[in-house]
Amino acid sequence: MNEHTYNHPWNRVASSFWQKHPSRHNPHVQSVDTFRRSFDADQRTFSSCRLITVASNLPSFMVALGIPSSAKAVEITEVNAAEKRLVLRSRNITASQFIVVEETCCYRPHPDDPDHKTLYTAEARISSVAPLVASRLEQWSLGNMMRNANRGLQTMEELCSAVRQHGFRLPSIQTLYSSTLDVETASS
Repeated sequence: MNEHTYNHPWNRVASSFWQKHPSRHNPHVQSVDTFRRSFDADQRTFSSCRLITVASNLPSFMVALGIPSSAKAVEITEVNAAEKRLVLRSRNITASQFIVVEETCCYRPHPDDPDHKTLYTAEARISSVAPLVASRLEQWSLGNMMRNANRGLQTMEELCSAVRQHGFRLPSIQTLYSSTLDVETASS
């Protein structure tokens, strides 16, 4: 389990989350495609399902297994604005016959200072069924996840600080959802 405390209120962190990609700290993220989202105004909840495509410099043994350097993962994000909780769950699609990488991240008000700080927790499960190379696949995936997690934290810190310093407001969850509906309607 990995934890990080943002010295920013939950609303700022949750709004900044949606601006995370693209980022100069995460050039490996090639695309983020939303293919499902829902919003419940009464419950104050928003959920999205996105396809994340990333590039990676794979070690030669992974290339020999036929694993492509461009990988895809499904990310499901659920936001409960009433409870001030954002939960992200992701799982790889690419190479899942060799290795499964599942990650759960949660942003919620910090219990020690809920009005001014946000607690981020991340947990990952990596399992491989590839004979002879299972431990190497798991070790490489864990190292890669840790590097990317540090970049993600750095990106979020910068986004939150920019919002605090410059006073601009990122879109609320309801505004974000409404604008995506407008784009979908216009393209239909």
